Formats: sequence, structure tokens, C-alpha cells
Amino acid sequence: MTPNDLRACLLQVTTLLAICGAAGLAAAREFHVSTAGDDAHDGSEARPFATIPRAMAAVRQGRAGHTVAGPVNVYLHGGVYPLAEKLTFGPEDSGTAESPVTIQSNPGQRAVLSGGRRLTGTWRQSPGKPYYELDLPEVRTDGWRFFSLYVNDHSRMRARAPNWGSRVCRAQGRTPGEDPRQAFTFAEGDIDPAWSNPTDIDVVLLCSWTPTLHRIQEIDAARRVVRFHSSHGRAVDFWEKNFRFYLSNVFEALDEPGEWYLNRHAGTLYYYPLPGEDPNTTTFVAPVLKSQIMEIAGDVAAGKFVQHLHFRDLEIRHLDGDMDRYNGMYRQGHMYLTAAVAARGLRSASFVDCTLAQLGEYAMELGDGCRDVLVQRCHIWDIGAGALQLGVTDLATLLAPGTENREVLDLAIDNNCIHRLGTIWHGCYGIVNRFASRTRMTHNEIYDTHWDAIGLDARWNWRGEKYSHGNVVAYNHLHHLGLRYHTDAAGVYQFGPLDTHIHHNLIHDTRAYPYICGYAGIYLDEQSRGALVENNLVFNVEWNAYFQHKGTDNVFRNNIGGFARDGLIHRGSLNETWKANYLEAYRNLYVTDNEIALRRGWEPGKKPPVLRANMYHTLAPNTELTFAGESLAQWQASDQDQGSVIGDPGFRDPARGDFSLPPDAPAIAAVGFVRFDDEIRTAGLYGDPSWRNVSEKYPPRQPTAVWSPEELARFVAFDLDFEDMPVGYQPDVFRLGTSGEATFAVSDEAAYTGTKCYKCVDKKGLLKTFYPYIHLAPKGLNQGPVTFSFAAMLDAAAAAPFHVEFRGVGSTQQAGPSLRFHRDGRIEANGRQVLTAPPGTWTHCQIAFRLGEGASKSYTLTLQHEGTTSRHELPFRHDTFAEVSWLGFTASDDADGAFYLDDMKLCLD
Repeated sequence: MTPNDLRACLLQVTTLLAICGAAGLAAAREFHVSTAGDDAHDGSEARPFATIPRAMAAVRQGRAGHTVAGPVNVYLHGGVYPLAEKLTFGPEDSGTAESPVTIQSNPGQRAVLSGGRRLTGTWRQSPGKPYYELDLPEVRTDGWRFFSLYVNDHSRMRARAPNWGSRVCRAQGRTPGEDPRQAFTFAEGDIDPAWSNPTDIDVVLLCSWTPTLHRIQEIDAARRVVRFHSSHGRAVDFWEKNFRFYLSNVFEALDEPGEWYLNRHAGTLYYYPLPGEDPNTTTFVAPVLKSQIMEIAGDVAAGKFVQHLHFRDLEIRHLDGDMDRYNGMYRQGHMYLTAAVAARGLRSASFVDCTLAQLGEYAMELGDGCRDVLVQRCHIWDIGAGALQLGVTDLATLLAPGTENREVLDLAIDNNCIHRLGTIWHGCYGIVNRFASRTRMTHNEIYDTHWDAIGLDARWNWRGEKYSHGNVVAYNHLHHLGLRYHTDAAGVYQFGPLDTHIHHNLIHDTRAYPYICGYAGIYLDEQSRGALVENNLVFNVEWNAYFQHKGTDNVFRNNIGGFARDGLIHRGSLNETWKANYLEAYRNLYVTDNEIALRRGWEPGKKPPVLRANMYHTLAPNTELTFAGESLAQWQASDQDQGSVIGDPGFRDPARGDFSLPPDAPAIAAVGFVRFDDEIRTAGLYGDPSWRNVSEKYPPRQPTAVWSPEELARFVAFDLDFEDMPVGYQPDVFRLGTSGEATFAVSDEAAYTGTKCYKCVDKKGLLKTFYPYIHLAPKGLNQGPVTFSFAAMLDAAAAAPFHVEFRGVGSTQQAGPSLRFHRDGRIEANGRQVLTAPPGTWTHCQIAFRLGEGASKSYTLTLQHEGTTSRHELPFRHDTFAEVSWLGFTASDDADGAFYLDDMKLCLD
């Protein structure tokens, strides 16, 4: 389908016909509203109303008892309309196909619907400080509290620590004896118990893809523990042991221009002006309304809809996010949030040429029962969460009897500019299509987001396919995505819908948090089935250009990928549930400037994926491309990429972003590639130049700093004697792999020193004989001294043999120090027996070595057993070992038994 075909299809949307055909109908009825009007007036242009509700009452009155011919227009004269409560529209406000109702700005003017209040009064500079203060009696006496502040129609950031752009804090880890979801131990200096109003401060846990925001409940200064509420089902360290966080709304952190702080107890607002800003000549707006400014409420259950209602040329601004209501909540994409404009049962309607900005949650939601709604040529930016939520969130509500009216169909999201999202809730979608079918998301430009630009998120089982199918994502320009807070993301991400067509999208320049997953171009996650991904151009992304995690019967064909961190494509892993993970990828082109064509391979599974007739090329001279570490011939020998070739496809200048192909390009003959240069040039906005180039006026935010691998390596050090941990506790220093009763846990049954230790219980008949195990996975630990010590004892009655080993990036093929404790008490180091310690007796072990240039390929092993010390100089198991990427203990036999560990210490000094 060509761009012209798409536009022609969109013009057939009922809602647009109602507007475009209005000129040919009978003379329109019109009502006027003005900031200088009066609701006692008649609503004429000369004597306008003052409020929209009064104008809608006049519209309803005009329809009462008879049919109105021709469109009805409500004109809002230019100016700001502060709203003390949200606007509500019901079925009684509907128009008809012959007589649609349109609420719009008066021609040549611009009306602003504002959920805020302009602040007045005199700003005074705080003595000896760079910031200013303003007295707000309503805050002090009336309980007015706001979480957003808008300065010259731009959101400003609450005072935070660390500042935006700096690397965030790293936790010490979960706290023994505390709820692992609702408390953690912080590093000295990261949280100050003496901060003002500590229970007004929010802890933002960045997690992986969706962060969570938590109001502090208590700070335990003596133990360096912070406590808070969380409804998240995962522990705070689920993604990383030393997980990331920052603090928001900290008065003592008011140290950066553009930051602000509201002392709600004293009724004082503080603001640190930007260079050149004078607070007394600057416009400040603080929100009065939270979450919603407009509700369009059809009675879906009764089949009474809001129909033929249109909004044009309006600005909707200045709304707060409800951070009290959503304290500690989690759902992927923050889909528990509502939206400034929230509609259910809206049909044959449109939003055209509107601006939605400075809003606290999502900008718009087209939910239950919405059909045939067009959102076109809208500018949606500076939003607390994402731009658009489409469809029903929960499948169960659609599967219940009598809910057929709730199905969402035929939405069109076309030619919108969307950017600067996630100013409060970072892990949101730009556009998310949930349980909604036949949605068309086309020609949108989306940039400056933390997470996915476009998501299709209808999940958990195949029963939902009826309610989310046949969606189209096409001709979108998605660029400069990700700010290094989040990962496991993509320009276009899908979880669940059936038969999605993703084509002619231009996706480039993504930035991920670098230590978990990445930020792909197009990503098919679980339950994706029957998707067709074709004719897309993806380049400069920090993961794979194309990725399927778990799905089936999906096709990636005739796409272009370039300069992706992990190569052209990847397919995710298998498990007991997903024994097949099938895709076809053919006639795709990939160019890189290094050796990586495909960074990783995959298990074939019951139905192996099919890669064929692809073309790979590197711009790096004298460099052989690798496919999961192999040559193309080796990769093809495992029945992958049959008919694929290495060669120059003929791109004109890919290093400078020109991936166009001449008619005689080698890729056409080599793999049958079909050129789509003309089509991809139309991706993104269309219309007059001022609209097509609107993004040039709004440069994206710059990615924040991240911890370097060398800095992260320092967090690996630990010192555990287990004395402050309750029996049964599993410390978060190690990742733990368990199977049934086979596990590790703190015990008071034995101890090398003190009264407690870390006990491993092994069981016979486990699916994998190396269960249970504990391990840690450092990043960047490749320089300096490493000393690891521990005490170990085999159970006297039922000894469980175990293995402790250091491994490099090559896993078991790049092992360093390696010890085995056998059932009979023999201890072997790299296959050499060094001691016999009978079960029931403790042995203290110390392993010491250096990493880095010039370091020897050996280690020193010191053993202490029953008063005797021995020292051994031993080679690494593999001389290629140069970096610690894994350190772990595994119970190595298929047998019942136990062993004990104590006084475990890893030192990097």
C-alpha cells in the first residue's frame, strides 16, 4: 500500500467525512464562548457565553424536540480558559452524521483549556541563595498541593538528587529482615535523614523498562534503610543487585537552574531561575486539576454512545499527575494511569489540529467502546507519561458476558508530532494500542522518549486475539529514543496482538541503559503471532535492528538494518512453555562498521526459525563478519541463512544515513531485494513545511550519564558473616537458582565463626544437576587485584559436593580459579588435589590474583584446615581468562546432601 492509498483510506473515516462535508450541508448553527463572555448571554458572536458547559447546554436545547440540519459549531474565542473542574460530555452532547457538533477555536485565534492557575505575587530571592520564593497561602491553609509546575509553558523539574544528567544513585541492596519490595539499604551520603520533610520525598526506582515511584515512609539512619509502599510483585533488586534510583522533591537538592520545590507545610514555593529568567516577569502556572481535564462518557453498557463530536484547533494544557493516588503502583507502560482527555463510548469523532501539552499523566485515552475516532495533526508534547492509550487494558473485562459494546475498533492516529514524554512517569509508551483492532498508526513523528515509541500491548493469552488484530503501524518516523534510564525497548514493540502489519517505518538513534538488554528497532515480544514486518529502515540502535523474543509465525522481510549494536536480528530463548519460537527472515539487508552481523545464536527448538536470502556487509576494511561468533559458512552449516551472502548491497552513503539504492544495486540481483526508497522518504509528518519541520523548534533532551563498567565493578565487593540475617534469609549478594527444596539459605545449624552460616541443601532427581547454585555477574571487572575468601564445610552425615569457579566472558570456556570439593573431602584446584578435609570439618580458602595488562595467568590459593596452612601457586584453568564475568557456587552432583559456607569476602583493593 502506498502513502497515497493510506491517506485515501484515512479520508474515508466517518469522522473526517463529517467535517470535510460540512460545507455542502445546510447553514451551520453556531455558538460562541469568550473569556469576556457571560453565560446569561445568547451565545452569539457579539454576546458570547463564558463557559463551554453553557454552550453545550444551548446545543442540546437547540436539538430538543426536532432535527437540526447542518453542522453545529461551538467557537471558543482566543484566550486562556482556566477550569476549576473537568469538562464532561455525554450521549446527550452527540451530533449526527448530517449534523455533527464541533468545538473549535474561533478562526484565526487560539483557545487554551487550562487545568492550572496562574501564580501571582512577588518573588523574593532567598537570603544567600540563588533561588527565589513565593508565598502561597492557599497551599498552607486550603491544602492545595501540586506535583507539577509550568514556567512559560514548559514543565520544570522538582528538585532532585542526583540532578538530571548525572549518574543516578546505586543501592547497597535489599535489607535483611525487611520486605524486599518495600525497603532497601542505601550508600552513605545518598539519602540524608536530616532532609526537610522526608515523607514528602519520592524514591524513583528505575528498574529495567518501567520504573516505580514511592513516597518515603521512614528513614532508618542507624541502618541506612529507607522504607516505602510498593504494590510491585518483584523485589527491589530483581533486575540488578545494586539497582538504580534517584530522589525527587528534595529541598536540600534545589541546586540546579529550572528546579523547584513546594513546601506544602509552610505554603512556600521555591524556584531556581534559568539564566536570564526574572521570576517576577515570568509566567508560572500551577495545576489545580489532576489526571483529567475532559471526560467523554458514553454509557457503553446501555449502548448509548457519544457520537459525531469533534474537537479542532484547541490547546489543552496545565494538568497535574496524581502522585498520591499512584504511589508505589506498577504496570508495564504505567497503564494504570488515566489521561487528560479520557473517552469511553466515543464514536465517529475526531481531534484535529490540537495541542496537548504540560499534562501530568497520559495525554489522551480512547477506551471502552470507542470506534471510528481520528486523531490527526496534533502536537502532543511535554507530557508526564505518554501520548495516547488506545483500547481496553484488561482482557477479562472483554471476555465477560454482555460486553460486546466495549470492543474498540477502527481508530486512526495519523500525522501527529509527539515528543518530550515521561517527565514524571518515565517508562511509558508514546502510543500504546491495547485491546483494540484495526487501529491505524501512520505518519507520526515520535522522539525524545524514555521508552517505547509505539507499543501494541494486549496480553497474556491467545483468547485476546479477537479483540486485538489487524492493526497497522506504517510510515512513522521514530528517532532519538531513550535517555539511558530504561532498556528492553524498541521503536515499535508488540506483546500479543494478531496479524499486525508493520511497514515503511523509519527508526533510528536509540539509546538504552547499557547493562540490561537494549533498545531495538522493532521488537515482537510474547504472544506475537502472524505479524508481517516489511520495508522498514532501522539504523543506529543499541540492540538488534529486529528482535523476536517469543512468538510464532512472524515474518521479517525486505527490511534494511544498519549499525545495530547486536546485528540484524535475534530470536529469544526457549523454555518449557515456549518449545518453539518461529520466525522467517528473508530478503533483508544489513550493513555495519564492525564484525558483528549477528551477535548471538539460538536453540532451534521444535520448529527452528528460518533465515534465508539475506545480505550482510561491513564498511570496516579487512574485517570478516561473524554470525554468533562463527563465519557465514559455519553458520550456514547449522542450517541457518541458506542462500544468504556477504557483499555490498549498493547503498549510496549508509555511513551518513543514506540507505537509498540505485535501480541496478547488487542487492536486487543477489537476494531479490525490492527497493522502497520513494516510500520511506514519506515516513513521518506530511503537509505544509511548517508542520513537517515542527520538531526543529524542539530539540530532544540529552541522555543522562551512566555508571562505567569500572565503577560498577567496585560494587561487587562484599563481606558476609551472616550474623545480622534471620534464619532462612537469602542475601541478595548472589543470584540464586533453586529447584523445589534444593536451595541456599542462612542457617544456625553450623558456623565457622559466630552462630550462623549459609547452608546449601541439594536434592537427588533435579531437572538440572547443577541446581541449586548461587552466583554474581560483575561488569567490567578486568583490572586490579581480586581476593576472594570463604570457609566451607561438607555436612558430616550427608555431604553434598560442590564447585566454585571464576569465569570470563566466554563462560565455562574461559575459566580462571576453579575449586572442587568432593564428597569424600578431597579438594581439587584446577584438577589438582590440594587438600583432604573430612566432612564435618571447616576449611578456610583464599584465592588471590590480579587482572589487567601484564598480570600473570595464575592465582594464589591459601588453605587453612585444623591449624595447618598451605599455599599453592596455580595457573588459571584457561589462559584466556582475563575478566571476571561470573563467580559462583554450584552443587555439582545428583544426590541428597548439604554443605555450609561462612565468612565470605570479596575484596578488590
